[in-house]
Amino acid sequence: MVRRAGGESSDVQTLRQLLGDADAGCDLDTPLKVIRPISTCRVVITGSYHAAVFALAQGIPVVGFVQSAYYRDKFCGLADEFGCGCILLRGDDPEFSKKLGTAIDELWARAGELKPKLLAAAERQIAVAQTACARLPGLLRR
Repeated sequence: MVRRAGGESSDVQTLRQLLGDADAGCDLDTPLKVIRPISTCRVVITGSYHAAVFALAQGIPVVGFVQSAYYRDKFCGLADEFGCGCILLRGDDPEFSKKLGTAIDELWARAGELKPKLLAAAERQIAVAQTACARLPGLLRR
């Protein structure tokens, strides 16, 4: 695990350590270049918040692994919004490998059943955002 000043770990640096220094994914420089390949997945395993959002919004379950409190909080928000389609694991858990295998197997087996639930959660969030945006001009005029 890589630590920043102040003792906080950096998930990005930790992932680079795990995956090597290769620039895998360096050509994924626009949201669409990330979203399109994710759409072909049955399950996404990621430490990237945005990759998780893009997957869940398309009805694809996610195993999110986190190290820092910052990313744990972000992923917990996703888990709250998307429910059982988002499983969180701590990278420093001594049982990480076992739990990762179990989580992948579970989400893989349930992907078809979870897809409509995840899409409905995304639609609810879109509706809430649209309502908030529609109310914003009136709130700003006050």
